[in-house]
Amino acid sequence: MASMAKQIKHTATDKTMTLNELAAFVQDAMRSGADGTEKVKATVAFSGRIKDVTVDVATPAQTSLDKPDTSHGGLGCRNHQLDHLRARRGQLGRRALISSIGSRQAPSL
Repeated sequence: MASMAKQIKHTATDKTMTLNELAAFVQDAMRSGADGTEKVKATVAFSGRIKDVTVDVATPAQTSLDKPDTSHGGLGCRNHQLDHLRARRGQLGRRALISSIGSRQAPSL
């Protein structure tokens, strides 16, 4: 699946942008997945001061964990996936996970 672009835009709260506002823009863009090589677009006032800044950040393609696994088929497959996700987050013990894989039913929580 191709990646989509997410647009990050910050506008000055006053007429022109402060250094703190520019820093907040950079921080927001980096947290949104920017790697630092993206081109930044800006609207500049006649005085040369920045009014707003924008950057397009490519969002990552969907991973295999985001896609439904249909290799086992049926409802048991969905329960199997949920068990793995819960176990990765530490919500299930190892034995509950092993027993749920064998029966392909979600354990009662």
